Amino acid sequence: MGIGRKVRNTMHALQARITDGLGRTTHHGRLTGRGRTDRPAGNPKQSVEKIKSAFRR
Repeated sequence: MGIGRKVRNTMHALQARITDGLGRTTHHGRLTGRGRTDRPAGNPKQSVEKIKSAFRR
């Protein structure tokens, strides 16, 4: 897996956690919902990249 993609996917998941936390802190339902829906998006992307790199070897 390329380091750039790994960092990008990790940052996507981290950004979702920050958005969720900010929404909870400010009691803003839309931010909380956006953070919750975006959080799982980073993990499958990392899994796909790991599978791709396994087949390249």
